[in-house]
Amino acid sequence: MRRGWASLAFIMFIAPAALGGVAPVIMVGCFDGQTYPVAYMANYTRELVKVAEEYVRSRYGESVYVVGVGDWSFLLDALTFPNVIGAVVALNVREGGQLYLSPLRTSQVVSSFERGLGLVGIQGLGYSPYCGRISREVFPLDANLSAAGRLSRVPVTTLRHTHEKASNHPVNAQAPDRFDAADGMLVYRKPGGEGAWWTPEEGNLTVLYVCKTVGGYSSVPSVVAYEREQGRSVTFAGLKHTDGFGKYEKDLTYYNHSLGIPAVRQIIGESLAWAVQPFAEGAGLKARMEASSAFFAENLGPLFEKMRMAEEAKARQENRVQASVLLLCGASGVAILAIAYLGFARG
Repeated sequence: MRRGWASLAFIMFIAPAALGGVAPVIMVGCFDGQTYPVAYMANYTRELVKVAEEYVRSRYGESVYVVGVGDWSFLLDALTFPNVIGAVVALNVREGGQLYLSPLRTSQVVSSFERGLGLVGIQGLGYSPYCGRISREVFPLDANLSAAGRLSRVPVTTLRHTHEKASNHPVNAQAPDRFDAADGMLVYRKPGGEGAWWTPEEGNLTVLYVCKTVGGYSSVPSVVAYEREQGRSVTFAGLKHTDGFGKYEKDLTYYNHSLGIPAVRQIIGESLAWAVQPFAEGAGLKARMEASSAFFAENLGPLFEKMRMAEEAKARQENRVQASVLLLCGASGVAILAIAYLGFARG
């Protein structure tokens, strides 16, 4: 029932098909599978919405909507809608986190990606003990280990990781060759012989940055771009929201530690712009919106017919009430006149 209501709410919110047009939409949501303050995740989502709007609208115009969401199930439902062309999703989890991905949900995310989505995943999405197939077929890190950032006390006590550019790509063409970012945890998979990294069976994966601060290894992938026949994604192995030891209690801008770094904002923004490009312009956008119009016409038709019938029933009910009130007023008037007449006659 919850999914049904979420889907209905989503249709009513971003599907103006019944009003004359369908808008391409990008979803943004940050979630925590553990027990950190909900408001903290909302702050992180709002900041990522700003980044997404800045980069997407500068490339593809005001017609692309960016929508922040705070419900995990709602977001997963949204990814199945044809006018949703992409998403930025941050997930803080370890094995046993509170958020749950059933096999059905996992397959749903993979299928949606294969049909065509531009996705940016941050931290937990590439962690295989929690996300399984998603960490191999959508955000391909297949990570099963994690490393805390190195402690830094300047200017604020926090944890940081250092990243170095590994290859040139549209995502990092204008980005610096090296940057440090506040980071509570980075997920990774143990490198193979001679530093070889895990790669997915299908599609093309490009390692954009490597992390140089994971103990025991010279480097592990920290930002990767992935492209299949339809879907595109960029995965950040780190940038965990909780980049320190409970500093959100003392610093109200704590969520902004990573997103306050220009290089981080730039790479996330460019990642999203690259990932959604096949679906946000040209023939790809036209085909997507035509499919969306057909989808919403089919699904919204019965809904709006029920709404029309409900309005008519309400109008009939209001008419009946008004008639009843008029009859009651008329009857009361007759009664008052009768009482007055009888009283006068008796007098």
